[in-house]
Amino acid sequence: MEILKKTAAFRIQKQVEGLQSSEVTDISLSGVPFLPELFTPYKNLVHLTLVFLKPKLKSLESIPFSCFPSLRLLNLSDNAVTIPNVLAVELEELKGTAEQVNLGGSTTNNVDASTAKGVFTECKLCPLVSSSLKRLLLPNNCITDMEEVQRLAVSFPEIEVLDLFDNPVDTPSHFSAIFGLFPKLVALDSKDNEGCEVVVEDSDETSNDDISEESEDSSEEDSDDADEEDDVSDNRSGDSNGSLTRKRPRLQ
Repeated sequence: MEILKKTAAFRIQKQVEGLQSSEVTDISLSGVPFLPELFTPYKNLVHLTLVFLKPKLKSLESIPFSCFPSLRLLNLSDNAVTIPNVLAVELEELKGTAEQVNLGGSTTNNVDASTAKGVFTECKLCPLVSSSLKRLLLPNNCITDMEEVQRLAVSFPEIEVLDLFDNPVDTPSHFSAIFGLFPKLVALDSKDNEGCEVVVEDSDETSNDDISEESEDSSEEDSDDADEEDDVSDNRSGDSNGSLTRKRPRLQ
């Protein structure tokens, strides 16, 4: 374990080498322990990737959110994160932060959404909630039923892009129902609410306009290039009728 701790410190040192602490906006670690004290100096952190930690991260309470007021992307893929009934986090600490959260490979607890919401209001504590959260990626996770998805919708009402690929709940019969839970959802597993493929760029600035405009641009290209098959084959990927190739969103 001591060797892994030293490895974590060394990797961060290499990533921030030559930068002032205020200039560091992106840190990425995997296969090492999470040591909060290694991250707290970087107050302007925007992207934080903690993938398949050893030991696996189990709670979001381990992350000092109040130290990262500019955090927009949090990647916790392949950990063992659970979401308790109440996180001991003040509302101010999370409000307006964590615009993107990736819990791929993690798990969620069974929390009754309406009960939890009342507790949070009364105690003025915040669960995993962000009114600015736009993009939630949970591929290869353990979301099993619609009740869990409903709790996600209550916690993240502004979600526009959701990835539940390779979760048990991600079935054709649930597709429309999941869209119905998220009022602003425009892409589920890289598909719109009509089941048409959409391309979601690897960006933390994703918005409704970005997605819809890109889809429109792609459609216009299909129309404009209909008579230029050679150029199309050289510059775009897709089938003969011009449908978009599936591209699942991946965080950088």
